[in-house]
Amino acid sequence: MARARRCGLTLAGFFLAVVLPRSGPTLAQQCVDHSNDPAGCQPSTFDTPMAKMPSVRVNRTGAIDPFSSEADAKAGAFALEQSLHLFRNFEHKHWVITVPSERDPATGAWRGGDLEGAGDGRGLGVAGNCIYVGHSNGPGVKHAINIFKIQPNPEKQPPVQVGEIPAMFLGNQGFDDRELRSLVYKTTRGEDRYLLVRNAGTNTMGQMQAYQIDMTTCLPMRASEVTDFHSQSHEFFLWHDPANTNRVIVYMTNWTGGVPDPNNPGLTVPDLMALAVTDEETGEMLARPRMLAGFTLQEDGGPPIDERPDATGLFSHGRVLDFSELKE
Repeated sequence: MARARRCGLTLAGFFLAVVLPRSGPTLAQQCVDHSNDPAGCQPSTFDTPMAKMPSVRVNRTGAIDPFSSEADAKAGAFALEQSLHLFRNFEHKHWVITVPSERDPATGAWRGGDLEGAGDGRGLGVAGNCIYVGHSNGPGVKHAINIFKIQPNPEKQPPVQVGEIPAMFLGNQGFDDRELRSLVYKTTRGEDRYLLVRNAGTNTMGQMQAYQIDMTTCLPMRASEVTDFHSQSHEFFLWHDPANTNRVIVYMTNWTGGVPDPNNPGLTVPDLMALAVTDEETGEMLARPRMLAGFTLQEDGGPPIDERPDATGLFSHGRVLDFSELKE
């Protein structure tokens, strides 16, 4: 867990950031800039020293060491962060492992965990007192979603893992939980609800599932049917209607839109789609997410799939969308 003076962020393993009011010295006094930015001390971004950043377990001095203890590996990582100026405006509080390391029986070296850079923290959903951490997974890798509960005194008590949500998979292929979104909301009747939505997939397919969460335990109480996009889902946004608190909609894009849609013969899978995940009359999670609308660029005047631009960078069609008829 890291305490941030301005903002929060996650890295390998698991850090939870708590936003605190700025106190103490002024920002100018706090700032240390290593980028030589002519605009002055922001601190601004600078070239990340990738060549000096080990991607595997280190020892207390920051040198690569597959045999070091967990305490030494963490101390070495912190020392490197400081010497390479990788963390600014943060104060570390807790480091919670999401993928434990295991010993190689042949060599005794540690392998396969967060501390080896094999931890694959991916989608992150935070709402209420619950944290959900997904994993990239892949061939032969099927890490479940970690469920953590934030403790009453989060500065002194690290989040505690209270459960898991099994990985989606096909055969030996674990799905990448690339996006997780969680939301605490009240229905129009004033009843508290907690919703978690996952977007998981491989390099060729994507699936979505919603969960109704117990706000006390952070554990799923029920799950929706799985929505199969029959293409590679990716960018994902969960929208809560400010005019109707019962209404929660998922906006999802596909990298491989335009392929035949098995659910709708004669149609293709849209590039962008909107799906209802709650009942807009009651606010309850739908047993089956409902498709509301879809959009495909080529069908609305965009360039054909795989068209290459000419030497000037222009596409031959040059068509643009005309929404004038939709004006009220």
